[in-house]
Amino acid sequence: MDPATSENNPAHAPQPAALIVRNLFALLTALLFLLSFFLHSHHLLIRGVAYCFGAFAYLAELIELTKAFRVRRRFHDIFMAVCFGGLYLLLAASYLMDHYAQ
Repeated sequence: MDPATSENNPAHAPQPAALIVRNLFALLTALLFLLSFFLHSHHLLIRGVAYCFGAFAYLAELIELTKAFRVRRRFHDIFMAVCFGGLYLLLAASYLMDHYAQ
C-alpha cells in the first residue's frame, strides 16, 4: 500500500466542516471582489457583501481554532481572526453605507 494514500496519513484526513465553510466563504469573497470590477453601478454594494463574507470566513476560522468555542486559546493564536474579522465588518458597513447614501 502506498503511504501517500494511506488512510492513516494526516494529509488525507477529512477536513473539519468549519474549514470547508471558511474556504467557501473565502472563495465567494474573492469572486465577488472580481465581479465588483465589472459591475461599476453596484460596486459598493458588491464589495460590502464581499467583506461580509470575508468576515464570515474569519468567523469560521475562529470556530475551528477554538473547537466551536469550547477550547480557550491564547489570544496571540486567534488575534488575526478576531482583528481582521472585525475590520472586515467595519469595511462592510462603510461600503454599504456609501452605497445606500447615493
